[in-house]
Amino acid sequence: MVFCYLNLGLIHGICPHHSASEMKLATHLGTVHCPDSKKSVFSQLSWRGTKDAKRVVQDSEQKRLRESLEEVEDKYRKARVSIAQLSNEKRNLEYQVDNLKDVIAEMEEKLLQNQTDNRINSKVLLNYDKIKIQQTKLEECIISIRCRDELLQLQKALNNVEGMETVTTEETTEDERCEGSQA
Repeated sequence: MVFCYLNLGLIHGICPHHSASEMKLATHLGTVHCPDSKKSVFSQLSWRGTKDAKRVVQDSEQKRLRESLEEVEDKYRKARVSIAQLSNEKRNLEYQVDNLKDVIAEMEEKLLQNQTDNRINSKVLLNYDKIKIQQTKLEECIISIRCRDELLQLQKALNNVEGMETVTTEETTEDERCEGSQA
């Protein structure tokens, strides 16, 4: 029997009789048994040793698979935690957005109320200005009326004084007439 030698995982001899699993076994053991050969370099390797070697390979594959499974499960757990955190952040951000929408709605209502109040106050201010103008005109009218009243009183006083003079002049003329007729 002749063995196909493997050196550091590289096959020096190619043997069509070996499957992939046997090649893995050979990698683990360092040799591959070739049924076509008549000489054996390692004659002490028995069939039972090959089964043990297969078990060792299967155990190492299972160990590697377990480790790989643990890594995947660990990544899965981390992904789940990450997803939960992102979900919480999303809910928090949605809550903040809703709060900000409420604040904006309140501010819009206040703005509309302020605009309405501003229009009303503008009308009141215009009315106040009109009232001030009317008040000034009223004061001017009151002053004019007082002046008129004073002028009327002066004229009345003048008329009274003139009337007295006329009355006095008429009395004097009547007195003179009376005196003249008596004379």
